[in-house]
Amino acid sequence: MLKQLSIITMAALFVSNASFAKDSSLYLGFQYPGKAHNAISITFDDARHSQVDVGTAILDKHQVKATFYVSPFNVKERLTKWQDTVKSGHEIANHTSSHVCTGNFEWLRKQNLSLEETTLAWLENDILSVHKHT
Repeated sequence: MLKQLSIITMAALFVSNASFAKDSSLYLGFQYPGKAHNAISITFDDARHSQVDVGTAILDKHQVKATFYVSPFNVKERLTKWQDTVKSGHEIANHTSSHVCTGNFEWLRKQNLSLEETTLAWLENDILSVHKHT
């Protein structure tokens, strides 16, 4: 049943996407390169070493560009490779400084970093403080 539901959901997304893309009035003045009608956004999280050690070469081979939401502590360990990633046309975006996320992860609860326990003021400070690393 779950498999059937997944297939139905995917089919609905494709149909919805196809009909949305045909409405050219939504994209006045914009055309995708190579007469393409759709695009896929590829993003990666946390600056995992495998992303820059292996993944960017695969993306570059296929001329695909991605956005990487990086964490400073992982970038530092592969700084030159991340700099090369930017030079090859990929986008780097800021993550949060503390990598706060859901309390589903026990290690975050132990550090009092679960998203459910933060305030908006704390989260704003954490996001803005990432600029210290750029």
